[in-house]
Amino acid sequence: MKKFFYKRLSELVKSRLFVMLGGVVLLFSIIGARLFMLQILDGEEYLQAAKASIMQTLSIPASRGTIYDRYGRPLATNQAAFSVKFDDSVKLSLTNRNKQLSDAVKTYLGSGNDISDTLPITNSSSNRSFTFSNEEDETKWKQSIGLSGRQLKMSADEVYDFLTEKYISDDSLNEETKRKILSLATETDDKNLLILSLIQLLDKNNETLADDLPISKTTPYTFLFDGNSSKEASWKKEVSMKDEELNYNAEQTVDYLEELFNIPSCLSENTKRELLSVRYALYLKRYRKYQPVTIALNVNSKTVSSIEEKNDIFPGVYIDTDSLRYYNCGEYFSHMLGYIGKISDTEYEELKDDGYTSDSIIGKSGVESLYEKQLNGKDGERVVEVDAAGRRISTVETKEPVSGSNVYLTIDEKLQKTA
Repeated sequence: MKKFFYKRLSELVKSRLFVMLGGVVLLFSIIGARLFMLQILDGEEYLQAAKASIMQTLSIPASRGTIYDRYGRPLATNQAAFSVKFDDSVKLSLTNRNKQLSDAVKTYLGSGNDISDTLPITNSSSNRSFTFSNEEDETKWKQSIGLSGRQLKMSADEVYDFLTEKYISDDSLNEETKRKILSLATETDDKNLLILSLIQLLDKNNETLADDLPISKTTPYTFLFDGNSSKEASWKKEVSMKDEELNYNAEQTVDYLEELFNIPSCLSENTKRELLSVRYALYLKRYRKYQPVTIALNVNSKTVSSIEEKNDIFPGVYIDTDSLRYYNCGEYFSHMLGYIGKISDTEYEELKDDGYTSDSIIGKSGVESLYEKQLNGKDGERVVEVDAAGRRISTVETKEPVSGSNVYLTIDEKLQKTA
């Protein structure tokens, strides 16, 4: 009996199955030991590290010096202007999501930016059916709208009733409007809905979005790199494109970005492009959420009051004051005074040792460029406490900026106008 037992044991030890099982047991033992170390032995240490805060320094732009003529008449001054900014570190909590969905759809009804009906359920009052070509796509869509378990077996009528109860608050709406609301509701997340509502408010007040996305604003889309292929490739990597994606044309790149930012397909091309510009600006600061992103510059008082009144609808959105350059009688002095603009990569490399940042505004030509270092003040600093996710916790210290020096020219304003 013993010989038989040892013989069977010997055969088992020599078999491939035993080796495979031994390897599996060893691997799970290693994983188990590692999990024990992470969660039990070192759990407290990692928890504290996750909660730990760090200090980050934000730059406060200094006011640019004024340019005067020989008699002290101002030729280039600074004017205070309101801007709309978004602090992405603020936790989103839409208090009345259904109303925002309804308002967003109603705003675009009948316009060139109208929202499409993309609901994958046939448009009939009864006996509805799904428009999917296979059951797998149907199941994925149901899961994407929050259904699970037995709910995945729900019929089209049941799903439609479920969505209506969840998202439609106004029973007086017609069927077409309801379907558009449901289309937007099932395709958008809270961040996109908030930004869409903000864009609608800005459009209503004739404001212009701060758009730094290097793709044309209208179709057919084209890149704005002036044919610089290396700059285009570098930018594509910046938005996490890789491999074959680096060969995408502008149209394909827009499709890629829409998927990356979960842009709702039911929106018009113009609205999707505006939404992309804001999401792109936020994406660039994804590791520095404590740094606010400018959505619109030099907005009017109506926009300011609207946003201040609706701060519960726009969490993280606030009004800030910026300094804009204003040229008195610019038509007479533009060729001499020049203009200012955002610092380029080349200029930044030359000026970074003088305290300039990659976001600095500098003189590009004329007197603005010639006396750049005199006109440019010393930026202030705001030290903020941020958590491990990059969200701002509090402001620790603020150092006020120092305005730039004024410049007096030998030009006579009145004589120049006469000439």
